[in-house]
Amino acid sequence: MLSKNKLLLPFSFFPNIVLFLVVLMVIPPVTFLVLYSLSDISLGRLNITSFTLEHYIKLFQSPRDVKAILNSLLVAFSSSLFGTLLALFISWVNVKTNTPLVREIEPLLLVPVAISPFLYALSWSALLDPYIGLLNSLANTITGRTLLSIYSFEGLILVTTFACMPLTYVVIKPFFEQFDVSLEEASIICGASKRITVWKITFALALPTIFSGYLLAFVWCMEELGVPLLLAARAGIPIATLRIYELTQTYPPNHNIAAALAIIVMLINIVVYQIARNIVKGRQWITVSLRGFRKGIMEFGKIRYFFLFITVSYIVFSSILPMIGIVLVSLSNVYGFPTALEQIGLDNYIKLLSKDLAVTAIRNSLIIATLGSFILLMFVFLISYIVSRTAHPVRGLLDTLSMFPLSIPSIVIALGILLYFIYVLPTYVYITIFSIMFGMLIRFLGHGVRAITPAINQIHPGLEDAARISGASQFHVLKDILMKLMIPSFISIYTFLFIYFVRELPLSILLATSKNMVWTAGIYTLWELGDVRLVYAFAVLEILLIISVRYAGLLFSKKVEMKWSRS
Repeated sequence: MLSKNKLLLPFSFFPNIVLFLVVLMVIPPVTFLVLYSLSDISLGRLNITSFTLEHYIKLFQSPRDVKAILNSLLVAFSSSLFGTLLALFISWVNVKTNTPLVREIEPLLLVPVAISPFLYALSWSALLDPYIGLLNSLANTITGRTLLSIYSFEGLILVTTFACMPLTYVVIKPFFEQFDVSLEEASIICGASKRITVWKITFALALPTIFSGYLLAFVWCMEELGVPLLLAARAGIPIATLRIYELTQTYPPNHNIAAALAIIVMLINIVVYQIARNIVKGRQWITVSLRGFRKGIMEFGKIRYFFLFITVSYIVFSSILPMIGIVLVSLSNVYGFPTALEQIGLDNYIKLLSKDLAVTAIRNSLIIATLGSFILLMFVFLISYIVSRTAHPVRGLLDTLSMFPLSIPSIVIALGILLYFIYVLPTYVYITIFSIMFGMLIRFLGHGVRAITPAINQIHPGLEDAARISGASQFHVLKDILMKLMIPSFISIYTFLFIYFVRELPLSILLATSKNMVWTAGIYTLWELGDVRLVYAFAVLEILLIISVRYAGLLFSKKVEMKWSRS
């Protein structure tokens, strides 16, 4: 069992300071939401005369708000179910079968999660818009009818399914990678067919992981705003997160009802998230024993080409076609898709970069993502070190509070931060980029802790103990031992946070103003103004930035690891 280190002075006060900062970040936004939902507070007036359930009563008396909650539950249930089934099949094909080429094309599976959901929905509108969509235009030319309007309930579920599938995939795939093939061999030796073995052994043992992945996808679908903002809003379909945003944009804004609806969505997510955590902790099967385990694949005949066909078809429809559609529209000099080479050019990009809105948004996003990601990386490192490496009394509370934002929808955090700035923090900071940066630090606090904790746990505490015995101070142990060994992990997590800072939409559009405009909010602003071709050009630039940062991080990390391997 790993021993916990006792922090030495002058570092023993650090956990209390870190806990204080986490409390200041996490508690006040949620507190103001609760106060708004249960009292007669109005914008600019903090005095509370009484507590009341009036706002919740009005919420449930409104057919539109009730329908928004039910629609959100239906979309989350359906999309998570379809996404989980796709993730289960494709991860099994990738890891446990002899299907050719699937491992080489696996990175394309993760395209939907690498970009903002709003941009992903935008790419699908380029394909299935009822008037200018590429697939609908082709179908209309050939058959005289369109395939499907993306601005419908079916279109909303389709895009949300494709967007959430990679999240479930990264949960289920590690289970199959650690699955002992001897369990399947024993079943086949006993006379069971491959179909029965897969169904009653492989998939049966994976049930806790599958259900956990489903619930995590459900939480993501419930909190998602980007896809409904583009598709559901145009179709007139009420969705809970979209309704929260609409209530804050009316004049005068109805923050009380918005807060009540936000609390309901947050409670649903918290309950589902806790169920998922309990399943992971209490319902896992042991497939890797003390004697180790053997990896292996199941040999299939011609049917493996059918598996390949399904996998490739999914990649084409979920990743390749949407990207082709968004790039073609961004290069088009005419409304819709270009039909001749002379209709293709860079005019949209030149016009875009001549706009102050675009230049300001790009500059602000790069500053927020570069600086904010570094600040959060260092902060979550301290949190994870205290939780994983010390026996300080606050470590349990610190762990709970730092993970709490994971269960809170982004639009809920954004609304709480908006109220936080009105009543607690300096109001003039609200119109600067630091308000959005502060919101993103809160939003991705749990993501950072969850990402960096396994990296710390992989380094044995004995290395730090040896340094202390040799006379190193606490500071030099952190700087020269732990942090140096974690450089590859730091690079990977920094790029992960940078990408999330750039692609975040709900916080951006609720907190952004003309002075602190950021990338994704700028894309949505242009969309509202009707500059469709500039919107797609702006989206392509963001996608190129995200891909470039991701690959730069991978190359830099590999370079560091190769340097260490030579030394």
